[in-house]
Amino acid sequence: MRTTHSAPHHGRRRRFPSALVAVLAATFLAACSDAPLVVPPQDARASVQPGAAAAAGAVPEGGCYRSKLSGSTFYGNTRTPTSSTRYTRHADFRLDAWICLLPGVAAPGNFKNGVNPREVFVYSGSPAASPRPGAVWFATNSMVYWLAGLGGVSQQAAIDVAHVSMNAKAGTVSVRVHEPAARAVQLNSFTVRSGLTASLYQVIQGTTSLQFRNSGRNLSGSFDFIGTGYLYPGSSRVKATFTGVLQ
Repeated sequence: MRTTHSAPHHGRRRRFPSALVAVLAATFLAACSDAPLVVPPQDARASVQPGAAAAAGAVPEGGCYRSKLSGSTFYGNTRTPTSSTRYTRHADFRLDAWICLLPGVAAPGNFKNGVNPREVFVYSGSPAASPRPGAVWFATNSMVYWLAGLGGVSQQAAIDVAHVSMNAKAGTVSVRVHEPAARAVQLNSFTVRSGLTASLYQVIQGTTSLQFRNSGRNLSGSFDFIGTGYLYPGSSRVKATFTGVLQ
């Protein structure tokens, strides 16, 4: 497993607008008291309201949605995920979560999977610190973790882990995980069950779909992630649908 990342290529990536960073940080500050956050000065936070960067179409440029997840976790019958793995449902869950959307990051070219028109962040609980069914962290670009104050400076490598497409007219964003890149971002993870001995699984395959309505104020969608064990071989899966409201 790859554990180090190259330094960020500042000249080849576009930084997030400071106003949107303020929205993201302020939203996470209110919702995620268990995680350290990078919060801009008060005057920066006061200068923008969530959703202020929304484009004219149904897909906003950025913002965070207070969401409800409903789904299930699964164990696979193979030591690593394959096309023939069969999954057995382990637990159902209903959890609060945050689904965030940000402008696409111009990645430094470490993986050839295209420029993302938007970055997507799924944040539900804390898989590593407090494992439970449905605890999921997933970001389409490692830079999102750095913005949220999660992880170290290596997240600034801006590793793009997914193919992302957008239909602004229809108000949809679709994500497909790019496995070679996904293996380089260890914070993308989930747990299948609760307990101190619960295994943590790295997201290496899967999809996410988002549908925006009411000029981007409401969100619905789903994700289906497949993971492999960090320390021990294993295959697992987490699937959920969600609805959210822009904060």
